[in-house]
This record gives sequence, structure tokens and C-alpha cells, in this order.
Amino acid sequence: MSEYSIYEQILSYLSVYCSFGVKEDYSDELIKENWIKLQKNYPYLYNYESIKGNKEYTYSDNLPIKYELQFKGDQTKEYLTELINLLYKESLKPERLSKKNSILAFSKIKINNINITLFSLYTPHARTDFKGLSFFVTSFLNSFDNISTIYPMESMSGILSEKNLIPDVKERQDMIKKYFNYKQTLLFDFSKFKENIKLTDEEKNIIKNEQNDINNQNNYLISETIKLNINDINSILEKCKKNNLSLQALLYAVYLKASMELFENNINKVDVVNFQIIYDQRKLTVNNEKCIGLFAEGTYPYLPIDMMNKSIIDISKELTKHIRKINSLNDEEFKRYRIECYYFHKELYTIQYTLSATNMGKFKVLDDLSDNIKNKFIDYYFLNGLRYPLDNNYGKIEIHMFSLFDGTCNISLSYPKHNISSVNIRKLLDRIKAILLNL
Repeated sequence: MSEYSIYEQILSYLSVYCSFGVKEDYSDELIKENWIKLQKNYPYLYNYESIKGNKEYTYSDNLPIKYELQFKGDQTKEYLTELINLLYKESLKPERLSKKNSILAFSKIKINNINITLFSLYTPHARTDFKGLSFFVTSFLNSFDNISTIYPMESMSGILSEKNLIPDVKERQDMIKKYFNYKQTLLFDFSKFKENIKLTDEEKNIIKNEQNDINNQNNYLISETIKLNINDINSILEKCKKNNLSLQALLYAVYLKASMELFENNINKVDVVNFQIIYDQRKLTVNNEKCIGLFAEGTYPYLPIDMMNKSIIDISKELTKHIRKINSLNDEEFKRYRIECYYFHKELYTIQYTLSATNMGKFKVLDDLSDNIKNKFIDYYFLNGLRYPLDNNYGKIEIHMFSLFDGTCNISLSYPKHNISSVNIRKLLDRIKAILLNL
């Protein structure tokens, strides 16, 4: 019998992926040994329906996949992107979907005579979120230095049930009447540039070649990542401090304005802009920032469409007020989110939103790595995925902004391969970065 709550059953159809690299030539055998050790420490990685494990688990029948990557020059960015996208494609194979294992992939490259081992990790979203994924990676990499780093693993849904924080039938009916008769929200078509956006011949060729590549293939999500260096992120944080802004609110405002500049939209037909704002509930549930589990919940503030006429700073101020006023698990905004998440008739409760962006705040990815691994570490990329091939008309994109232990910051954007070109996504990421650095 499944140990899942209804919410976790629903979330098992979503997935999280990351790729990362270390300047070291680890042997295939050592990688296999440490992957098996990681699964034993976290049986969830072997069977995503369980946290505690089972004496019948063998672990050795879920081994790492080794890829030989094509030469892409001296930029590790291209290799990390390719590896994470290859693993996502692998996880969608029917034989993979029938299993309940997480997957580790790896590849070995040499750049400027330096040996590098690249990894990519996939796990269902059911009982882990972005932070939890990074904790798995920390445990895995530290094992190469013979350091045991084990994090507790908890289920938030059980805590919510114990505290009666999941709306009952009567409360659910009242909230549906209150919240789900909303007006149509602003939406972007990220596959179509505005007429005034000019493309180079090289960009046109990329779009053409990508379209040829996807013929007769399933649609699936892939990711692109850009980096902000220490000076970049310090400058952005200084602007937030000066204007008393949440960094997450600023990211939303910039993301909104950049999308508005670049892509076709329905602004002349709608009344509101709606944001999916993600919160990390570890403090409010288990009171442990370093706990693996699914602790992400969201709110959906609606703002009038004339907000689009405001400056980025003013939009950020409005969103900052919303983000900071919600600080209780019992807040009605979270209960509204749980209506959508905890019931199978999801089509009745789904909230359409304009943008979703996640910022990890003060959390630094992989901060618990050993000093030796930190000195050899390359980078960390992220992809938010679905555990099934997408409809060819699927057009949502999701953006995640996160800090690394070295003080740099990455922005990873997940998007559907079939109908949105990498050219569109790179232009969006480049524009977001440019706006952030020139406020």
C-alpha cells in the first residue's frame, strides 16, 4: 500500500532535476558505490513511495547511467545543459515511468587538460523540492571525501493533516465561491516574439534547426541557465536594501517587464495579472531549514492590469507587501493553494497564473559541501519537469533563481522543447539579467 497522501500522489507526476560538476576524474566504480550508498541512506531515491525503505530493496539494480557527450568547446555550461536535458529525456521512457527509482547520470570530459566529472540527478517531486534535491547532492558529493552528511526527511502533508490545515468540504466550498470566480489573467505566448524584435541570421538558423530536430519526437521540458557573478548579485541586493524590496518580488517584476517587452500577449483583453509566489514552509512546519521533503506552497495574488504601467520598483514594492504579510500556515492564501493541490478534481480548482518564479532567498545551494569539493566544484543547474511527455501546445515556462556557496547566483528557466525555441529563452534570460543590472 502506498504511504502517499493525496497531495504527494499528485506531485509524483512532477519531477526535479539538477546537473553539477567537479574537477576530478572519479572512477566509474566509485560513482556506482557512492550512488548505492546514497540510496541506502535515502530509500526514497530507490522507491519514491517510501521514506523508510524496505529490507527487500537491493539498490544495486538501480545503477548510474554513463553518457558520452559530444565536444562542445571549453564552456562547461553547454555540457551541464546537455546532460540535464538527456536525463530528463531518459526519465520519460516508458520503462522508466513504470519504475519508482530516481536516476543518476554522469559523464567525463576534459577541458584545458583538466579532468571533469559531470553528474545529473532526477527524482520525483512527490517528497522533495528544490532544497531537498540540493541536500541529496551534498550527501552524494561529500561521500567522495569519505564524509557522511545525512539530512532528516519529513513529509509536510502529514503535519498539515495533524493540524487540520487542509480545508474540509464546507471550507472548500466557501473558498471556491470566494476565489475561483476570477477574471481572465494576463498570459504570454513565449513562442512568439513581438514584431519589433529583430533576429540575427544565426538566431533564425537555430530556430529552423531546432524545429527540424523535434519532428517525430515527444515534447518535453529542457532548461537554460545564466549566471550572476558576486558583484552582480551584491549590486542587486544593495538595490533591494535601498528600496526595502524582497529579492523574489524584484525577480517577478523584472521577469514580467522583460516578457512584456519581448513576447506576444493578451493584455488588451484581460483585467488582472496573477503571480504564483512560492514559499518554503520548513520554518513553519518542522522548524529545520536543512530537512529533505516537499515544503513548497504558493499564493496567487491578483493585481489590476494597469499595474503594467508602473515602474519595476513600484511593482516590486506591491509584491513585497504581499510576500511579507503572509507568515502563518493557517493563512487563507495557503488554504486556497491546498484546495488546488490536495484534491484529484484538479480541473475544478486550477488557478491560471501569468508568471511563476522561485527565489531561494538566503539559502545557498551546497553550502555544506566539504572544502575540498568546494574547491573543485564547477556549477549547479536546475530543471523543473513533468513525468510524462507534454502536449505539443504546452507553453508554460518556470524560472528559478538560487545562490551558490561561492556567492554567485544562477537563474535556470525550464521550458517545452517543441514550441519554444532556445533563442526565445536565451533572449528572455539575457533581458532579465540586463534589467537586474541596470535598475
